[in-house]
Amino acid sequence: MADPEGADAVSLAQCAETVLRQRLEVMLSHAARVRLGADIEAVHDMRVASRRLRAAVSVFGEQFPSSTFVKFATEVRLVTRALGTARDLDVIIGSLEALANAQPSRRQAGIMALVAAKRTERRRQQKAVGTALARLEKRDLPALLDAISAGLAPKPPAAPEPGPVQENADA
Repeated sequence: MADPEGADAVSLAQCAETVLRQRLEVMLSHAARVRLGADIEAVHDMRVASRRLRAAVSVFGEQFPSSTFVKFATEVRLVTRALGTARDLDVIIGSLEALANAQPSRRQAGIMALVAAKRTERRRQQKAVGTALARLEKRDLPALLDAISAGLAPKPPAAPEPGPVQENADA
């Protein structure tokens, strides 16, 4: 077991940075599939990853009292919101389609009209998701996290301030 006070000790802030970086990488790994808009599971996967990143941001936020961290947290929140709306629509559409399929054909038309309306809404939301992803790229969250992490580096001890000059009484 490593000595908690020894050279192998890692600060809570460094652990937090590692967790945030891992969560961010997982979230961003889904972006290309989400951008295509063809796979509802990609939206689900990225949303789950973004929510996990938000949870880590919430847990470790006190370790990063900087405006850069606030920007980072805001960007994660915005993408989570866009993904959440898209995912909710995907779930509604799937549920309505299942409901329609369970009905006699004479009852399906009304439900399918609602499905069509929700699909139109979902296409509009895909544009919002694309905008949120473009914003993420522009904000460059990995670079923001690098800037936040730079503040974690141990600072060298300050040089002692010179004391008052003592004059030699014999001089």
